[in-house]
Amino acid sequence: MCPSAKFRTLPCIAFLVVGSLISCSHSRIDETTVIATWSGGTVSSDQYQSWLGFRHTTPDEAETKATCEDLLLVKVLAAEIEAFGVDNTTAQRIEDATDAILVKQLRRNMGSEITIPDEEIEAAYRKFPDAFHKPQRLRLKNLFLSYPPGASEAEMVAVQNHMTELRRRLEEGMDFGMLAEQESHSQTRFRQGLMGNVAPGQLPAPIDAVAMRLAPGEVSQVIESPDGLTILKCDSIIEARLPSPDEIRDGLAKNLRRIEEKRRWEALTLELGNGDASGPTFKKAAAQRARALGLDSNPETVAAIIWTRRQYLATEAIRRRVETTMTIPTQTEVHRYFDVNRGLFTRPETFELSVIRLDHSDSDRSAVHRKAAELSHDLRNGRRDFAEAARINSDDASAPAGGRLASMTRRQMAGRGPEFMKTVSELDKGHISREFAANGSEWIVRLDARRPQQPLEFEQAADQARNRLTKKRVAQVQHAMDADIRTTLDVVILQ
Repeated sequence: MCPSAKFRTLPCIAFLVVGSLISCSHSRIDETTVIATWSGGTVSSDQYQSWLGFRHTTPDEAETKATCEDLLLVKVLAAEIEAFGVDNTTAQRIEDATDAILVKQLRRNMGSEITIPDEEIEAAYRKFPDAFHKPQRLRLKNLFLSYPPGASEAEMVAVQNHMTELRRRLEEGMDFGMLAEQESHSQTRFRQGLMGNVAPGQLPAPIDAVAMRLAPGEVSQVIESPDGLTILKCDSIIEARLPSPDEIRDGLAKNLRRIEEKRRWEALTLELGNGDASGPTFKKAAAQRARALGLDSNPETVAAIIWTRRQYLATEAIRRRVETTMTIPTQTEVHRYFDVNRGLFTRPETFELSVIRLDHSDSDRSAVHRKAAELSHDLRNGRRDFAEAARINSDDASAPAGGRLASMTRRQMAGRGPEFMKTVSELDKGHISREFAANGSEWIVRLDARRPQQPLEFEQAADQARNRLTKKRVAQVQHAMDADIRTTLDVVILQ
């Protein structure tokens, strides 16, 4: 018999063995009321519910048949591997996954055993009687124009006149968020001016006094502060929440239990794994501890272990089927695929950047921001050389090279945060950005060059084309296999 013919007979073999393999070893989740029949046996309500719990899904009644097919597909494929033998690699993966489930259950059990004495809760309540009180908050947007560092009177008047013009445009009905995105110097411009939910006293005194008097939908007049000018808009008001004494006690008790659980878990990690909770020594020892406590007999844990094992076995069955039936693309087929799908194979757009990064100080973040603002202002007005300023001031690893970074794609920039990518995307070649905050630092960026996306030739994209075509064929084999098995299941839902 050819290999492909052998694998086509596997569903039939699996139907014969699936009942004995699973009902003997995992009867705890497979026996009770029958809700469906299929060509290899039945589906019980307990089995069905355990599958839903494992997948964290709640399908409606119309999806019952498809859900039964999903769980049976896993069982049938898992039975194939049980029938022909589990290889060592898959067995080790199952063992590691089982240990992870038990470790998770051990920590959950540790938390459930913790009881905080009433006197400790009362002591916490006396110490924190206002815990969980939430004052009235306003959901605010702002539009901020900063004065240039060391601004002359004429420069300040120019900023004031511009802000007056912006306030007039708001009165005429222009969208506040759009205007803030276009004009504001605040980091909130990346969120269309949204500051978030602000409580009394969180803003500087002159701004706070105006903000707390705003009604929902109201836009403030221009507010002056030492750093510049602000306009606020109140989107909504979130009323104060004053929890009852019992609610405060409950909240404090939860916090105390969380603290005690963390302490106990750290002690256990030290005992079993020398403080390394992610290492294999701790995971194996913690799983053994869970078994010693009988946590592996918990119904939820039993179901998770059973279905996790089946999933790993089913994945291995799919891999073997694909390996046996799929043909590896030839060079000619890869070239043909490339010719038909040339648009998929391009060198991405890249950006040549120079940066200055000023890390925030724990003691005075505002001082770092002011320094960044001064640097940005001087650089954009040609008063300082960028490379020299980077070498002197930047905390980035690129400082010795004058702030020059290696070429970056949009995906690489996204790793530095949305503010970084948005700022660079809006720059023209040779332009320097305003200061902006990203990933705990203040940044100033210069766009040195932007290279557009370019098409690749076959020699450059051959490996990528081969991988894409191979993945496509794998998906086709998997889809055909899935459809073939589902057709033979013949699931009937019992009314």
